[in-house]
Parts: sequence; C-alpha cells; structure tokens
Amino acid sequence: LIRMKILRRSNGRATVISIDNVDEFTQYVINSSTRVIVYFWADSNGLSRLLGSRLEEKIAVRDGDVVMVNVNIDWAGEIALEWDVSTVPLIIEFKNGRSTRILKGNASDDVLNSFIENIVDV
Repeated sequence: LIRMKILRRSNGRATVISIDNVDEFTQYVINSSTRVIVYFWADSNGLSRLLGSRLEEKIAVRDGDVVMVNVNIDWAGEIALEWDVSTVPLIIEFKNGRSTRILKGNASDDVLNSFIENIVDV
C-alpha cells in the first residue's frame, strides 16, 4: 500500500509530502539533494496534528528551499522504529541523507521560525 501524496507545491516543486513506507523515506529524505524536515506525528496526538499544520504553513512559503516530509507513525511504524521515534511530535532535519538536528515536543512559532531559518542559512 503506497500512501505518498504531495500536499503542497511551490514553484512547481513539492514542498510538503506525506509518506508511509521505507522506500519513500529513502527516496524523499535520504536521497534528497534539498534540505528536508521530517515531521513525525500521530493521529492520536492532537498536539502533533496542530504543530504539523503550523509547520506546513511555514514550509510552504519557503519557495521550495526546504522540503517537509510528514510521517504518521500510526501508518509508518517501520520508519518510526528505524529512527527510534519514541514520542511525538518530533522534527528531524536532514542534509545529504543524514540527520543533523532534532526538535522534540511542541514548539512556539519563534522556535519553528528559527529552526527553519537555520536550515536554510547553513
């Protein structure tokens, strides 16, 4: 079952993608030449749904310089296990297929903006 879907585009490029299997994770995160924010969340966690919506809005206005990949751990348990996701929400930054920074739990708009700006500026 493949559930990948492009949720938002900017300048013709996908900026927010939802995936649920290891092959898609490899394609859109590990093999990406663009900086990627992976957002781990769960249907059962209202806080993670709210934070995800805020994060999507912030990524969507970045003109494709950062891609957000949503991973619902209820559907993608194998990915969550591989990355040792024990709590949601969890944001992991990837550059050249490697995890570079992690943001755990809820975050204010200022923290999210700073996290995204630092991805772009590095």
